[in-house]
Amino acid sequence: MSKIYDIDFLTKEDLLTLFNSAELSHKPDEKELVGKWEGMLVSDSSLLPRSQIFYFDYEDGEIDMRYSFANMLHGRSDITITDNSIFRLDDQTPFHDEIRMVTPDFAIGLWISEWSSKNILEPIIQDLIRYYPIKILTNDDLNDKLSFLKHFYLPGIQLPKELGLSFLQIEENEQNETRVGLSYILKRI
Repeated sequence: MSKIYDIDFLTKEDLLTLFNSAELSHKPDEKELVGKWEGMLVSDSSLLPRSQIFYFDYEDGEIDMRYSFANMLHGRSDITITDNSIFRLDDQTPFHDEIRMVTPDFAIGLWISEWSSKNILEPIIQDLIRYYPIKILTNDDLNDKLSFLKHFYLPGIQLPKELGLSFLQIEENEQNETRVGLSYILKRI
């Protein structure tokens, strides 16, 4: 059975089907992405308006990638092209982008964490400890104060089902590791 509908109705499940299929998408090479791309987040039931712009430039054998998220955050990502079909963009967050091409003017991506067997809140707790050190307390005291967060299992922050929207994606692999992130599409502009 196949589905035929406009890309504006792409769901997270559709995106993951495209992303994980070697027949429907592929790892782009450096030259395929050159240009300006608009990105839209994909929820479980709809596509959001443009939330980011990616700029790819290829010169002297090097690819440069710059981004603008919500017209507020601007930056540059380091690019890694792996042997295992991943075109990866790394920035200063604990997350990275993985991009696959569907057509010359359409790509799909995930902004996602690394696979981990830890509680998904652990990186957030570690960031709080690292970025907001409290000089009065030792790190052990701070860990004790934040430890209550480790008891919560958050399989994704979901809006009420009546709204039909959820953006946070949780994946689990065969080793019972999880990763969390957002899915998006890219259209060449």
